[in-house]
Amino acid sequence: MSSLQKIYAQLALHMGLIAFAFLAYDFSFPMFISCFFGAFILGILGREVALHRLWCHKSYETWRFVEYLLMPIAILMNVGSSIVSAGVHRAHHTYSDDKEKDPDYHETWLNCLFFIRQNAVQFEPRFVRDLMKDKMHMWCHKHYFKLHLILVGLLIGVFGFKWMGYLFSMSTVASFFITMFIHRFTHIPGGFGNVRAFDTPDATHNNWWVNILHPGGYGLHNNHHYKPAEYNYAMNPGEFDPIGWFIGKFLKKS
Repeated sequence: MSSLQKIYAQLALHMGLIAFAFLAYDFSFPMFISCFFGAFILGILGREVALHRLWCHKSYETWRFVEYLLMPIAILMNVGSSIVSAGVHRAHHTYSDDKEKDPDYHETWLNCLFFIRQNAVQFEPRFVRDLMKDKMHMWCHKHYFKLHLILVGLLIGVFGFKWMGYLFSMSTVASFFITMFIHRFTHIPGGFGNVRAFDTPDATHNNWWVNILHPGGYGLHNNHHYKPAEYNYAMNPGEFDPIGWFIGKFLKKS
């Protein structure tokens, strides 16, 4: 089974756990909203704070114990190890919107939403030499899929199937699809609300309604491509990046 097939299998597992939680336990709308909000926070911590801004772009430096705390959440996101995620995304920034070389270039919405991409889990080793020298990242990379399943088992054992489905699997599935959707939308010229603040050599855009609905800074995507090494994407008057503020306030070493 290829790495991409394993990702699909684990995605199906999480969708099944969500369905089981809905069917096996009494539905409570307030609890669902609370869990969805919690899942949203987990998704932001795993995908944006850890995998994207910390390990992929090295946009801020934090304490080692914080990295250890973030790693299990990042593993739960089901997009490959930190090395795979950084390798693919750094290639995306190097070859952004190049139909032949950009691994994040999507011809269709189906390809986008289901992680179907060119060289999905392949990348040039030169992009991740820094992470490959880190023992924590290399160990988690070698054992990624085992660690993901062990983590799922531990969460079920500690919290039960109800909370596994409503909270943790919800964070995995929601983050998986929402992130891919927003990423493609902010690369579409003429998309509703899309504007370009900077003349970058790609098709990236900022989007006001994305930034309101998703406080992960995804609505400032053009800003991010203009200065990928910045941990805070707010670069123009009237812009606010809550995740950048959180990182600067609580996680970034001064």
